[in-house]
Amino acid sequence: MIQSVNPYTGETLTEHKEFTSQDIDKALNVSTATFKEWRKTSFEERAGLMKKVAEELRTNKRSYAETMTKEMGKPISQSEAEIEKCAWVCEYYAENAEAHLAPEEISTDADKSFISYEPLGTILA
Repeated sequence: MIQSVNPYTGETLTEHKEFTSQDIDKALNVSTATFKEWRKTSFEERAGLMKKVAEELRTNKRSYAETMTKEMGKPISQSEAEIEKCAWVCEYYAENAEAHLAPEEISTDADKSFISYEPLGTILA
């Protein structure tokens, strides 16, 4: 068993069963299948999901912060700030990911050169 322990009190918060090799293989297979579907998802759909994540984080900030504080021993104010930062990052990338990942032409000696951002799985698939 893997234990999550409050570093301040020494109290065991939760226990988790260790994954077997079969559990790991199953998780990797699910991840691969999910990635193949996710890569077909438009930026607009992804942005909507990221905004929902930000909303969830803010709605339940105190609860998440309390868990972080118990698991890591950091002050609750720092935990809440970290949740807020995470929500902000979700919103930022919801609004800007498409522009950041857009192909861009660059000047070189070649007839045409450009930078293109592709998920690693696209290259390996």
